[in-house]
Amino acid sequence: MRRVTSSFTISFDIHDAWTETLAGSVFLINLLKAQDNIGDKSHLCRLVLISANHLIEKLFFDLVGEFASDSFVKSIGGKKKYKNESLFNAMKYWPQELLANYNGIDFTQEPFLSADLLRKQRNGAIHKNSEFVTLEMAQKALYTAFDTCMSLWVIFHGSKPFKYQGFVNKYTIDNVGQYSTANNVNKHL
Repeated sequence: MRRVTSSFTISFDIHDAWTETLAGSVFLINLLKAQDNIGDKSHLCRLVLISANHLIEKLFFDLVGEFASDSFVKSIGGKKKYKNESLFNAMKYWPQELLANYNGIDFTQEPFLSADLLRKQRNGAIHKNSEFVTLEMAQKALYTAFDTCMSLWVIFHGSKPFKYQGFVNKYTIDNVGQYSTANNVNKHL
């Protein structure tokens, strides 16, 4: 009998919480779009929605960390307050404190309007009832997260290339529109 040998190499290009979340969310969206026999998709769609919000939160606090001085951290109430601040409050006030000549994020304009709706939906999904999330909602949540992250990057870094551009090229996100245009089946939002 002839002996056959082979080898294979496994490599990982995922290196932090943002890229892992992006890759996992894109994988789930692609799986959900391709499979009709999964059954109830709502729990996986909810996971994508929660992950989409995490993408925004992770990038925002990383960007703030790049620009925050010790005096800024002290001025907002110290490290404990800094680590526990809500995303909405931080996004509302911190950029204009950290960046010269910046007037703040306008939450009445996209993508931040949709990011705020996404934040509220995520809070409902985690802290209240496990709300129903459709595939359309999940796809638009992921697109909103990506668009918001790109907008935040521009606010903090201008035209400097996005640090995750290689990952975004590999784990592509369909432009399906903002979360505010999703048919949200949870009527209370």
